[in-house]
Amino acid sequence: MTDDVVLRLDRASAEDLYEVLWLVGEHLAAGAPIPALSHEANERLGRVISTLGHSLGKIAPSKRVGLGRPWAVRERPRSTHGDRE
Repeated sequence: MTDDVVLRLDRASAEDLYEVLWLVGEHLAAGAPIPALSHEANERLGRVISTLGHSLGKIAPSKRVGLGRPWAVRERPRSTHGDRE
């Protein structure tokens, strides 16, 4: 299969990825909260996602829309001139 994407993960990154995927599944299935990740886990998963995106030829969402955090929602600036949007 020439379209396979293979990632080699260190143990800590693999554990973090498993945990966050499980938590997201529980959140989707039952509305369970997704707790904040530790700084270390966040950094490891950021590297995994970056590597995966690079392997897939994707541009990171933060690079596309100019956000530092892809999950951050930026409100549209309000017009100060009374113009309708």
